[in-house]
Amino acid sequence: MSEETLEEMDEFLNQLVQARFEKFLKFGGIIGKKRFTELLLLLVKAFVRCLYYTKGEIFLKDIANITRAEALFMMNEPVFSMNFKAVSSFLYGEQMENLLDNEMHRWILYLAENKKLPPGSEYHRFMGKYIKN
Repeated sequence: MSEETLEEMDEFLNQLVQARFEKFLKFGGIIGKKRFTELLLLLVKAFVRCLYYTKGEIFLKDIANITRAEALFMMNEPVFSMNFKAVSSFLYGEQMENLLDNEMHRWILYLAENKKLPPGSEYHRFMGKYIKN
């Protein structure tokens, strides 16, 4: 799978994500609308790459943790900046953590239903297990 294919997956999944978070995007919560929009794009990008680069089995909880960490890394914010603190507390807050786990479950199902998962991969929805050969 090329970088171009990964970007196509990003765009495809971003349509769903933007639609699902449309009302929230109007406000942006504690991190602001612009930063929240950027964060959603980075979460999708990190999520797609996590699915693509996985080898073997990985559970949804692990995908979600890696995706959050990678999105923070991609933001390239200094650790002690106010933006980093706001975004990290937002991403790792108990309610948002559960929300993102649930959303990522939905994202995998959406990709699977539309035959957009990376080749050789499958998702066991009731176990929360993603397998890629």
